[in-house]
Amino acid sequence: MIRIFIISVAVAILLMGCAASNHTPQNAATQSIDSTSPGDQPQMCTISPHINDDGTWPFDDAWQIYRACSTGANDACVVSTEEEIDEQFDIQQAPEYIQQADETAAISSESGAAANADDIDSTPESQQFPEVVQSDTDKVIYLTFDDGPSSNTPKILDILKRENVKATFFVTGHHRNYTYLIKREFDEGHAIGAHSFSHHYDIYASQEAFFKDLEKLQKVIEKYTGSRTRLIRFPGGSSNTSYRLYNEDPYFMNRLCYEVRRRGYQYIDWNLSSKDSSSSFVSTSTIIEMATRDKSNDICLLMHDTFGKETTVAALPAIIQYYKEKGYRFGILDTTSFGYHHVHLFPRR
Repeated sequence: MIRIFIISVAVAILLMGCAASNHTPQNAATQSIDSTSPGDQPQMCTISPHINDDGTWPFDDAWQIYRACSTGANDACVVSTEEEIDEQFDIQQAPEYIQQADETAAISSESGAAANADDIDSTPESQQFPEVVQSDTDKVIYLTFDDGPSSNTPKILDILKRENVKATFFVTGHHRNYTYLIKREFDEGHAIGAHSFSHHYDIYASQEAFFKDLEKLQKVIEKYTGSRTRLIRFPGGSSNTSYRLYNEDPYFMNRLCYEVRRRGYQYIDWNLSSKDSSSSFVSTSTIIEMATRDKSNDICLLMHDTFGKETTVAALPAIIQYYKEKGYRFGILDTTSFGYHHVHLFPRR
């Protein structure tokens, strides 16, 4: 009886601790996820990052899951990486506040301001929204690769060359020993898009921070291709919730999507994910299954060519063969392409 009583008390104390830990400080959105001090981070009980069967989120503030627990501080807690969570929400509907269709929601004085010296362009008074051609009616697939170049990129390029297939690479600049591969991608006829220099979500702290990072990457792209790109893919996609770690404005991504378009860019999301970055290791068979599950005629497929994506390399020939047998052509993206936008509320013109 004494032992049962002691166990009961211990369980009660643990449950009380978990309940109390569900209260996240108001300033959590401004704290860095890279903190190495466990005591500074809020904690929650174990929570699942998976979407419910009906498509709803299993918790109120999805972005807070990144800060659910400090590593090693509590065995009852789990930590999910930004990439893992982004994959869980990659093509889900954005939060309700993004679905509010008031045209004034996507505008702020910030979005209308002229670019400063650190920005990619000094935007003229006339807005530069690129004209977008409607999505193709024939069967087309756009193979896209994020987060490279890396040691896996040459293997992917070899496969694409052998199969006589073109793709779009959304490159970064933080693997500096491999950025020279951007030249090979470009020379072999693939499209080059910007995926941020750092691929760190602090670029969403402000529009100035985002465009400063973009400018840094543009210089790398220009070095190897002789020109800049007008294609952008946001880290995490346009509907990412990770930005809220660094920015408390609930409409920030709407404003940023509007601003990049106003400056003449096209941002590209996706309508099918291979799920190759949903965990630290995804099997080749799973990647093939996920990358071929959509039966629509117009597909923009998300894949990755960064380090650790050897199974993506292994899956690519089968993915290409599948779409060839189904009669798809392989396209490359440009500023006139349909954007597959997850967030697309722009002021009406």
